[in-house]
Amino acid sequence: MTRSFPLFLALFLCAGLLLAAPLGCASKQAAGDDAAAPACVCEKGKQGENVWCESCKVGYVDGKKVKCQDCYKAKTGQGPACTKCKQS
Repeated sequence: MTRSFPLFLALFLCAGLLLAAPLGCASKQAAGDDAAAPACVCEKGKQGENVWCESCKVGYVDGKKVKCQDCYKAKTGQGPACTKCKQS
């Protein structure tokens, strides 16, 4: 029994390392992906904040969804009236 315990311990530790290794790589990759892509701010817009979400390509003004970025800019005073869709 004393001979099998070190073998069991070695196998247990090796199995743990093999299972944990992919998890570490995945979390680093996910963190890297988040840094490259802009964060979604739609929830802030739905709550009433004026925001333009780069990741979803939509804006929110007073909690209302705006699909055109030029209209968003016009409604928030960041630009002139939209000439593309004439909805602002």
